[in-house]
Amino acid sequence: MTGERKPARWQPFAISLLFFLPVISGVVNRLAEPSRWFRDYNAMACGAEKWQQGAPIYDRELSCEGIDAMPFVYHPWVAQAFAWPLDILGQQNLVLAYAGVYFAAIAAILWLIVGRSAPTPRTRRAWFAGFMTGSTVVWGNIAIIVHALIGVIAIALNKRPSLLVLAIAFAAIFKPVFLTFAAIFLVAQLPLWRRLGYGLAAIALGAAPTAYFALTGGEMVEQWRELLAYWVYVGKPGDSYLGWLNMVGVSGESAAATLGYLAFAGVAVLAAIIIAEGLNMPADERAALGVSIGVLTIPRLMSHDMMLLGLGFAATLTAISAASEGAGKWFGRALLTICVVALVGNMADLADWTTRICTFLLAIYLVAAAGWVMTSQKFGAAALLRALWSGRTAATA
Repeated sequence: MTGERKPARWQPFAISLLFFLPVISGVVNRLAEPSRWFRDYNAMACGAEKWQQGAPIYDRELSCEGIDAMPFVYHPWVAQAFAWPLDILGQQNLVLAYAGVYFAAIAAILWLIVGRSAPTPRTRRAWFAGFMTGSTVVWGNIAIIVHALIGVIAIALNKRPSLLVLAIAFAAIFKPVFLTFAAIFLVAQLPLWRRLGYGLAAIALGAAPTAYFALTGGEMVEQWRELLAYWVYVGKPGDSYLGWLNMVGVSGESAAATLGYLAFAGVAVLAAIIIAEGLNMPADERAALGVSIGVLTIPRLMSHDMMLLGLGFAATLTAISAASEGAGKWFGRALLTICVVALVGNMADLADWTTRICTFLLAIYLVAAAGWVMTSQKFGAAALLRALWSGRTAATA
């Protein structure tokens, strides 16, 4: 009687490649349209040019000669910071320098997804490439660079929490919503006071530039708020919380919507903590879970934020499978189905609906996984509090 035949070595590569098809096809299509590349980067480059000229930077119709740009919605310091190298290098050389950093960041993210060794199989991590499209790469958004920075420090350098604090604070200069990555500290295997200390430090440092701008920016603050509100709530509400509200015709600007978001984010973080503690996840897998929660709870989740979405969900499935083979099969089928729907939606140009539905299903999946951990592992509130207080799980206490 022969043993179970092992899959061919090329099969994991082929499966991974399948889920990357929307990205590959999108990039290939854009190769014929070089003028459409780096539109998000061009927003910063054009904003810097306008800053040099003393012209308004917060304009829905922002345009610069020879630049196809999205509107500039960052803090004015970003325009100032880019104005200095722009003055030295010029637009053509500056975009080349940016491209070098940008593609190095993409390489780092691909290493996190399919390159590094981890308890979670590479193929399983690659499932979530189905959430991405060619625009994830083509538009050149600064989010790719800061995601790579946060991801590498959190997962590969997880013993450097102070460095992660600085990385999150740096990311918040560009987009204050990136403060959601403070969730990484809450999932880490640290005593409660250190989790809260690092998390609050990241939030305080990251929020300080926005607070300073709001207090001292004068008329420019109102221009920034109006433009930002238009793009966040009307123009492109994204594929997570605000996108879910938009899909059912609910405005994200109300106080009720804000309270709803805080409840959603709180439940997501609590579920992640329960999973990490109840299943005794290793440090790098905990960090991956924290990164995924940071991504999922970005209220306006865009295509360029999707690259690290799945690392923690894949790690959660690995931990569940180790605890129970039967449960692992069911959770695995559910997770694979979500990823396949996202993949098909992107390939069929239905992503405006399917991606939002799939991120919502991921939120439900997270809560369901936490519920399973609490019941199957008998991991109740008392065990959770002990683990949080000491920084050690019940299995190691």
